[in-house]
Amino acid sequence: MKTFFGMAIAILAVCGMTFAQQPAYEAKASAHDLMSKIVRPSNGEIGAMRKAGGPMSDEDWAASAATAAILAEVGQVLQMGDRPKDEAWTDGAQRLTAGATSLMAASKSKNAEAWTAAAGEMGQGCRTCHKVHRQQ
Repeated sequence: MKTFFGMAIAILAVCGMTFAQQPAYEAKASAHDLMSKIVRPSNGEIGAMRKAGGPMSDEDWAASAATAAILAEVGQVLQMGDRPKDEAWTDGAQRLTAGATSLMAASKSKNAEAWTAAAGEMGQGCRTCHKVHRQQ
């Protein structure tokens, strides 16, 4: 029993040290910067692939996976700091992240049907937020 408690305390101490070592998040880019410099160009790449019928070559699949990973990261960043404005914002960013994560998985497995569905899911996340917050 003492061994169990000793081990539990050691694990908690290591976890505490891990969390303590993470730097505090401080936003550097505005939501507009993220949208115009990362999201819009990345969505453009996915949209061009979608218009062409989806990824065709190994290079396309790899590019799609990398672009989806970037979009999933940005979806998370859009939920950090003082960026979230309301439920539409948070829901849209969460849907973007989920869709991009699915798109990344579909790209890595080269699953065209799942890729198309995930691209649509990702787009729905964008539309959810943009109905309320899109700058004209």
